[in-house]
Amino acid sequence: MIFSVHIGTGNGAFHDDDEADTYNPGPELARLLRELADRVEDRPINADQAIRLHDINGNRVGFAVLNAEGIGMGERE
Repeated sequence: MIFSVHIGTGNGAFHDDDEADTYNPGPELARLLRELADRVEDRPINADQAIRLHDINGNRVGFAVLNAEGIGMGERE
């Protein structure tokens, strides 16, 4: 089985607050990964069922999934 995390970093949550033009995905990526770590630690992971990831503004930015097929499976609703 493979656990994959897919996160799009193109929106405002991945830019510095002070300067909208400054791309800095680190803080928001770290926050998302911490939240994901807490979630998978506290709840069972169901194979082939996506865990939706939302940025600090509530926008859907990606998903994580455990699957038996390995890399290449698309997102599951």
